Amino acid sequence: MPRRKHEGLSGSPPGAFKELASLNPVPPRARRKGEGVFRFRTSARSGFRDEAMSAPLIRQPDDVMREGVPSYAPEALQFVREGLAHTIEQVHGPTPRAFEFLAKFVEDHGLDWEDLTALHGEGGLPPRVVSAIQMIGGPEKLNRHVRGGDLCWGLRDLAMQKWGLMARAVLQRWGVRTTLDFGRIVFEAIERGQMQKQPGDALEDFADVYDFDKAFDRSFRVST
Repeated sequence: MPRRKHEGLSGSPPGAFKELASLNPVPPRARRKGEGVFRFRTSARSGFRDEAMSAPLIRQPDDVMREGVPSYAPEALQFVREGLAHTIEQVHGPTPRAFEFLAKFVEDHGLDWEDLTALHGEGGLPPRVVSAIQMIGGPEKLNRHVRGGDLCWGLRDLAMQKWGLMARAVLQRWGVRTTLDFGRIVFEAIERGQMQKQPGDALEDFADVYDFDKAFDRSFRVST
């Protein structure tokens, strides 16, 4: 008989861990724009090729998804995934090993973080999972979320670290020319079931977070 959503669980996942990361509200920062709230599955160790400039040119997107075909290069999605992990670490600090264990448990059992919190409150989790939650500081620490606008800034920071003054050229090679393109990449992944969004989220939350020409200039300084 299939397990109902909040029935007790048993067992612990073996092997390597993968992070199930989420985007959600964090305290706003004066320098940043963007109120969108997103969450999606991604690996904390998602790879990214350094040979960025060798990627083929991709047509400029006219919409989020056209006939199920992604508008952006696969490298662009990889970069957004890596940027998410980078941004989460900036906002919340390094991912604890216990959190990675919990992420694997959530993924293997078809749950989300709200389910895990509810099961913890109901006493429906195995002891090892309860111990892992205690190790990260309690159920309130399960929320390692960032805003869509914060993600855009994290992607800018990561791109500058990787490619310096070539960052804008690399992103343009993939068809990414504005922060709205980052949002389109997120929503394409949502359409493919790779990411999830919450009610009230909108593509427009990624619009005009910063200007690429200015933000990818080495002399650019973020106002506080």
